[in-house]
Amino acid sequence: IKDNYIDNCIIELENSGFKVLCNCIYDKRMQCTIVIKKNLLKRVINNITSNIVKYADTSMPVTITVTDTSVVIKNLYKITDNCTESNYMGTSICEELMAQMEGTYSRWTDNHEYYEKIVFKSISS
Repeated sequence: IKDNYIDNCIIELENSGFKVLCNCIYDKRMQCTIVIKKNLLKRVINNITSNIVKYADTSMPVTITVTDTSVVIKNLYKITDNCTESNYMGTSICEELMAQMEGTYSRWTDNHEYYEKIVFKSISS
């Protein structure tokens, strides 16, 4: 996942002025295969990336944590007087696309930090 989809996300974010910190945490004891559909995963990652470019604060780093079965992206959203309102259509699309891959998408905030998490279906080897 990291070498294809996440690397493209990092490149696009850096080209948009963000500093990106990427952590890969793998459990060598975990023997599993994740289930993805390339075209759907590409849309999920593109949607998340697009939302970061629109709503995140470029002065703060975006943190991406990749594990054996998930990806968590954290950023600080912009605080402005004329804030661009979101209708959360993109998050609904991410939820639907991840469900089609039998995975999950979730999002939450903590103060001004915004988190998005995708979890993949895994099959034990």
